[in-house]
Amino acid sequence: MIEICIRFPDTPNTLLKYILDGNASDRWNMSWTSFYKVYNNIIIIMTRNVFEKFNFNYSEADLKDVLCDVFFSLHQIFIQKKYIFENHCFRGLLKK
Repeated sequence: MIEICIRFPDTPNTLLKYILDGNASDRWNMSWTSFYKVYNNIIIIMTRNVFEKFNFNYSEADLKDVLCDVFFSLHQIFIQKKYIFENHCFRGLLKK
């Protein structure tokens, strides 16, 4: 098993602010697109690390399922206002 070390990017507060705004505007859509591009590979690497740590036999489809579940969960957290970027580090939320 090879565990890949992850360096989390800094998530710009403006990006999170636009996502948390919840207004389905062009800016909101562009922010989600940028957010996805930044965190897509990180979530895949984190998932692979966990699967391999527990010797889980997985496929690329499993990784994509987890990726969809994570982004859906993040969207729910954001629209329910359960995350306040002024009070919390985003990468801490992602690690949960």
